[in-house]
Amino acid sequence: MTMTAKYLEELRTTESEPLETITALQAGKIKFYSVIENLLIESLSGKMLIADFASRFHFIDPDFRLYDLDQPSLETDAILVDVKEFKSGNATLAQIFLRLSDDLEKIVLTPAQILRFCLKFSKHLSQGDCGTFFPTRIGKKYYCFYIYSDDGWYLHVTRIKSNNFDYWSGDFKDPGRPRVVIKRLTAEEF
Repeated sequence: MTMTAKYLEELRTTESEPLETITALQAGKIKFYSVIENLLIESLSGKMLIADFASRFHFIDPDFRLYDLDQPSLETDAILVDVKEFKSGNATLAQIFLRLSDDLEKIVLTPAQILRFCLKFSKHLSQGDCGTFFPTRIGKKYYCFYIYSDDGWYLHVTRIKSNNFDYWSGDFKDPGRPRVVIKRLTAEEF
């Protein structure tokens, strides 16, 4: 089952999760504005691994290895991606991504596509402590790769799930803000 707005509504009606959990997920208050649209990530074989570029990373979250996430991806066609920046508000990861699409499957990138974005468009990664969020699916689970750039890249990973209530804020005072990179949605997918 993919995480969609419809799925969250089904959870609400079956009470398999506390009602306040589902209500909070659907009430995300985060707002975005587009920074860059239509960046091209060419077709990829899926064989590129994060470990192959370990020298570019100053830090790789131990959970990345614990969850066994450095696996080959499926071969992918060329895609367009959009970079969105937090404008204001607070939200969980599920709220952040479901605000952009009611179906996570439509916006996820493969790990190889995420790595290619970092290599090709590193200037669009958030600098300093403000990271760039990439939704991905490995197996049947959704994750967020949270990458920020300083004098190298720092990779953090967390599961995207309905009961993860780590809040992220768009209310930053410094010039940098967190960003989100997602697969470009077609007009039919909005």
